Amino acid sequence: MKKVLAVILAVLVIGGYVFMNQYNKSGVEEQLAASVVYEDAVKGKALFIRDESVYDIESAHAYAYVEDGERVSNQEKILALYTTQEERSAIERINQLEEEIAEASVPMTSVDTDNEAAVEAELNRLAKEASKLIYEKDVAALRSLKKEIESLKSPRDAVATDEAVQTLVEERDALKNQISSASKEVYSSRAGVFVSFTDGMESVLTPDMYTQLTPSALDGYLETAGKTKNTSQYKILDNYNWFTAITADAESVKELKVGKTVDLRFPELSLDAIEAEVVYLSNEEDGRVVVVCSTNYAVDGIFTCRSAEVELIKETYRGIRVDSSALRMVDDKIGVYVNNGGIVKFKEVTVLINNGEVAIIKSEGTSSSLMYNDKVILSGRDIYDGKLLD
Repeated sequence: MKKVLAVILAVLVIGGYVFMNQYNKSGVEEQLAASVVYEDAVKGKALFIRDESVYDIESAHAYAYVEDGERVSNQEKILALYTTQEERSAIERINQLEEEIAEASVPMTSVDTDNEAAVEAELNRLAKEASKLIYEKDVAALRSLKKEIESLKSPRDAVATDEAVQTLVEERDALKNQISSASKEVYSSRAGVFVSFTDGMESVLTPDMYTQLTPSALDGYLETAGKTKNTSQYKILDNYNWFTAITADAESVKELKVGKTVDLRFPELSLDAIEAEVVYLSNEEDGRVVVVCSTNYAVDGIFTCRSAEVELIKETYRGIRVDSSALRMVDDKIGVYVNNGGIVKFKEVTVLINNGEVAIIKSEGTSSSLMYNDKVILSGRDIYDGKLLD
């Protein structure tokens, strides 16, 4: 596993330059100091380990009331089993019609839609309400709010709306009369995340096995991960505590300890990173180790896959970026020389990280410390504090 020092956010363009070194007329090579965020991370393929309960689907004609990756409560209705495909298709259409009827039946807004100021004020109110509901993760209320916003933006004719709803109701009722009751309705036996298929690894990759993982064993699991999809079974998994296993060069993770907090990013699924805790480090095998992290944060799409690319972020550094070659030792103090209005000035610095090519300097925020946009001197003849530059 190659150690990477990735620049995630940087002010790349400063005064028209993109981290480009410049030479002034004195022959001094300079570089503009830039504010950056660096991540010290290892990249690799992650294997997901979860507490997963598997159940057989006792019919080839099943209709799911919930979507893959959706959280369900205990004893929530999740499936309907039918004897024929025609009945299954009919119930799917009935549920679609129910949604269309509910959407079309949203009362028209009481706001005067010809009054732009009134409409804008109401939209601002609804936006604040939406932010609150997103924070509370109230999906049902958000759906209702969405309909309010749509009715505000697109006021409908009352008569036309009633006629459209009646047409939908008639189609729904006709379909209900054509089918028999479901042969069986299935309710969840635990709370968790619903997935409509299995991959055959649920009974193997359990939370009590990760302490047995070796790099070679993890390689084997990753070889087969996601290659099987059994739609005759479904599963409900624990989303409150799940595990990510990754192999890494032992040298690149030597500073990690069990209990350390790290961040995980799954770039195929989301650019956001989630917090996790290191819970296991394997013995070294051919220069590699297994790192297992535990988290209770969710990432969209992660519960329906068994593996994904991962970035394990050991540390995040925020500071000022300079080339490592700019660092100098003067009077037993580490610092850099800067061009301060044509006069060389030595500024003592605190180095957060230095990989030999790039150094991240702590931003002190004082005029005597290294500042964003300072002209950092990389090279030049006979450079010393106080020298006048031509």
